[in-house]
Amino acid sequence: LPWTMAAVTAGFWTVGFNDMRQQRHAIRRNFPVLGNMRYVFETLRPEIRQYFVEGDYEALPYSREGRSVVYRRSKRMNDTMPLGTRRDVYKGG
Repeated sequence: LPWTMAAVTAGFWTVGFNDMRQQRHAIRRNFPVLGNMRYVFETLRPEIRQYFVEGDYEALPYSREGRSVVYRRSKRMNDTMPLGTRRDVYKGG
């Protein structure tokens, strides 16, 4: 049991130090634990969507879709959404 707890603690420290050194995500650099939790919850959002009241286009003052377009544009990523599907239909496999 002590070795297991030491291994888990060492894992958290390793993730924390790696997050503080990385330059890509400011929220993970400034708040390693909360930043990683944010990305985990963003990943799980479609699965727990039934508990949210608002959809992607219904929020005020900005919809989730509008916010995500602004985030993608600020990171110089592709900001267009495909018509019909969000899956990568050209991916092999």
